[in-house]
Amino acid sequence: MPRSMPTVFLLLVQIAATLLATSAAQPTLETSSIKETKFRQEFGAGREFQENELFIFERLLEVFTNVFFPEMEAGSKITTSIIVTKQDLRDNVLALDYAAKYESEYYDVTEYPLLFQNYTSNHLDVLLEQLQLLNLNVTYVDGPKRVLIQTPAPTSSSLPSAGPTKAPTYSPAPTQSPTQSPSSSAAPPGNIMANTVAIAVSAILVLLL
Repeated sequence: MPRSMPTVFLLLVQIAATLLATSAAQPTLETSSIKETKFRQEFGAGREFQENELFIFERLLEVFTNVFFPEMEAGSKITTSIIVTKQDLRDNVLALDYAAKYESEYYDVTEYPLLFQNYTSNHLDVLLEQLQLLNLNVTYVDGPKRVLIQTPAPTSSSLPSAGPTKAPTYSPAPTQSPTQSPSSSAAPPGNIMANTVAIAVSAILVLLL
C-alpha cells in the first residue's frame, strides 16, 4: 500500500534535517586553529596546591571558555586545556604558572587567550567564590598575567653568548577588550557567568566524589 502524502513529506523533512545537521557538524576551517599562551596568576594562600586541587583549578578555568564565548555550541567545538606547570609560594602568596591552549576546527581561536585573560580579570570575585566553594582556602585572587619570555639579541661574535636568557616579564590584561569573532555577540553579564561556573563546579564535585 503506497504511503500517504503527509508521511512522505515527514520523511523528506527528516532527511533534510539529517543532512543539515551533518553539514553543520563538518569543520569550517581548512586547518585547525591552535593558540597557546602561558600565564602567571597569584593567589592569597598559605600553602601550595595538592595534585587534586590543581586538577580542580585547571578544570574550573577551562569552563571559562563557555562563558566568555556565548555561542551555545562553542563548548563542544573548542578544545580547551589548562595545565599548571609551576607553583611558587612566598610570604603567603602562591604564584601559579599555567599554559592555556585552545584548539578548534570551527572557530579562529587566535584571540582566545586574550579573551580569557580579560574575562577572568573582570570576574575575579566569581573565581574567588568558586575556589573557596571548592575548599581551596584562597583569600584573594589576582588577575592572570601573560608570561613574556625575552631572549638576548644575537651578537656578531661567532662564540655562543655566556649570558643566560633574560627573566620573563608578565603582562596584565589590556584596558580594552580585543575584538571578538564576527559570529560572537556581546559577553554575557556577570551573573550568567556565576551561574555557568557554579554548574561546572557542581560537576567537578560530582567527579571527585
